[in-house]
Amino acid sequence: MKTHLICAICLVLVLSRSAQSEIVYFNGPAFSIPGDYTSTSLDLNRDGMGDFSFSSGAFICTADVPSSGCTSPYLIASLKTNSVLSHGYQAVVLPAGTAIGSVTFSNTAWKSSDGATLVTAFFSPRYGTSGWGGPLSLPGAGYLGVRFFAQDGPHYGWIHAWLPNGGRFGTSPVILDWAYETLPM
Repeated sequence: MKTHLICAICLVLVLSRSAQSEIVYFNGPAFSIPGDYTSTSLDLNRDGMGDFSFSSGAFICTADVPSSGCTSPYLIASLKTNSVLSHGYQAVVLPAGTAIGSVTFSNTAWKSSDGATLVTAFFSPRYGTSGWGGPLSLPGAGYLGVRFFAQDGPHYGWIHAWLPNGGRFGTSPVILDWAYETLPM
């Protein structure tokens, strides 16, 4: 009788443990977002298919000579039916420790996008200025809330982005690491 009770408790623990979600964390490898108009994809759950793509956009400059301003965005695009937490056409950059899930924050939405701006590089040949603008520019690092779909349903996670060298112009944003919940929500 005692043996059956212990085995029944073991079965309950095993069943309840298997129903708990875990966070799967990938410590890179880190990569720079290409600045040459090409893209690179991230296979968040390593199932052999890209979930999100990162690229830079074309430089757009004013028509005056010398140009008073040029800009080029760095973008995250959702592949397939996946989505990124966005505010309009800009990715939302969250601080560490922010809960990410099916509930969105004020003025944000899960957006399946061909490109949400992460950060924008700008420079002015006329005035000799340069720098960054957009969601990643002020904190210099942060987390992108992402949702991807696997065979068992939607999973939530994050992608850690960073502007190296103190955010100095001329460097590309870097994707450092990422994680996701193992159970769908």
